Amino acid sequence: VNHFTVAKFKGNSFASYLYPPQTSSTAIKFNISSQATNGLVFYLPPGPRDFLAIGIINGFVELRYDLGTGVAKIRSNVNVTGPHNSWHTVAVFREQRQGTLVVDNMAVVDSSPGTAARLTAPSGAHMFVGGISVITADMSEYKDILDGDFHMGLMGCIAHLEVNGMPFDLEMDAEEGANVDSCDDYFRG
Repeated sequence: VNHFTVAKFKGNSFASYLYPPQTSSTAIKFNISSQATNGLVFYLPPGPRDFLAIGIINGFVELRYDLGTGVAKIRSNVNVTGPHNSWHTVAVFREQRQGTLVVDNMAVVDSSPGTAARLTAPSGAHMFVGGISVITADMSEYKDILDGDFHMGLMGCIAHLEVNGMPFDLEMDAEEGANVDSCDDYFRG
């Protein structure tokens, strides 16, 4: 097995990792290069209502999360769909109800509705990167949460993933995955 830290996703790919738990705050950082205008990039389904998702909709990064009392949707002002080797920096910060989405140093801030302020993630919860394991099969259990916007995973590459202060090796730290490759060929054009 070749070791890689920049992962290439093909729209029907995913990798899952153990989520480093935090409840009142969340910090996620990564670099992305996307070839498609729509796709699920990150998904944390920790509880029956709580979730956090990052995706691309019509070329723009969108953060969605529900702490149990309503969904927050925060969309960036930066189009991240571009030619080969077009890389963008994405950072997501959530402190209690307030969420901040930063794409290429341009921030958008909003808050989730209701009064809930904690993202409930049980010990051993998994987060999905590049898509989810059922994205090409039956997505019925995810349709309400994701509003049907993510019919496929990311088509592109992710590098330098860090969640709640913990860096992830996209290959070696994966618990499970499918159709994920190295992005080395992607850099050559």
